[in-house]
Amino acid sequence: MELCEFIYMHSHEDEDERSIMLFGDLFKLYTRISDKVVGILLRARKYELVHFEPEILFQGQDDDEPVTLMKPMQEIYDIYNKHKSFSLSKNE
Repeated sequence: MELCEFIYMHSHEDEDERSIMLFGDLFKLYTRISDKVVGILLRARKYELVHFEPEILFQGQDDDEPVTLMKPMQEIYDIYNKHKSFSLSKNE
């Protein structure tokens, strides 16, 4: 949830009104909050909250890779508040 809020607050919107932030910017800013940025991103992608192309992101190499928030923030809040997690129908 915190990562999604962070992307929403520090990003720009694309033509589909989705929040987008470059991985390099996200990494630089978010590592002040957590040094587990890539792991959190992978988990968020598993639950279809974010999208990025490479299998895994590497600092320096993938700094220009866009990370896209796939749902509006209100929808993310609603899902979380309803289920108290992002497990939904996915098996962990």
